[in-house]
Amino acid sequence: MNKIFLTLVILIYNYSNAQEPIKNDPIPGVIKKNLKKVKTFSLDYIYSDNVNACYSGSDIELKKRDVVIMAGVLFCPTENKFYFKAIFRGNNVLVDTSDIATESNISEKFDDMDMKQYRNYLDGAFLADKTLMTLDTLNAKKQFLEICKQGLVIVSDKVYDESEYTSGTGFKVEILNASTKTIKYITFNYVGYNSVDDPVQQFGKSLLTLKGIGPIKSFETSTYDKEYAWLTDIVQYEYIKSITVQYMDGTSRVFKNIKSITLNDRVKKYLEMDN
Repeated sequence: MNKIFLTLVILIYNYSNAQEPIKNDPIPGVIKKNLKKVKTFSLDYIYSDNVNACYSGSDIELKKRDVVIMAGVLFCPTENKFYFKAIFRGNNVLVDTSDIATESNISEKFDDMDMKQYRNYLDGAFLADKTLMTLDTLNAKKQFLEICKQGLVIVSDKVYDESEYTSGTGFKVEILNASTKTIKYITFNYVGYNSVDDPVQQFGKSLLTLKGIGPIKSFETSTYDKEYAWLTDIVQYEYIKSITVQYMDGTSRVFKNIKSITLNDRVKKYLEMDN
């Protein structure tokens, strides 16, 4: 993480609270790799070493290069290992010490704090996290506006199991018309893949088509759902290869760089949080 950026976060925190910098400025940590189902702990335990903090799982995901605010060290005897306590966008998380890049003497820093100093430190840590959350929201808005400039936004796309009683996988996609024109028809060309990344064929074809009918007015969303797109349960994910849009004025446009018009989960999360 850029040191200038982290310094800016701390300066914003101090300025926004109109006070002298706290004795122990919030200590950042940078996640080294993507982490799923990160352990969390109750706020009741943040001031203590209660081992119950070790046992709460979650659906929280941390991405490589995410910035967290360090909140202490915790030993979990059932696993015989240490975790870092950290604060990430309003969540109290436990992360393996090997998965965070942070100050080398961080354990000693927390050991040297008495309870009053530690509480004071956490007050600053929570506020620094709120600052990062605000910056994330602003960045999400910026990314959203950049995508909108291209005229079409994929809000979400996914495959799903049709039923536990039948073999079949559906395909669902939601789009936002970010152009000034009204969409008459929209056609999605997509491919499904199995767990070993091979294309899955349907009736001898791997490239499938879903055609949607409008009208979709400017900055309106629409969802299209292809039930039983594949008559099998082996499809694990899909890629949209291209999208053809026909407008009410008779013009048309083909989108091929699908990734560039797709909202990622993190952007969607912070846009929703701001509503």
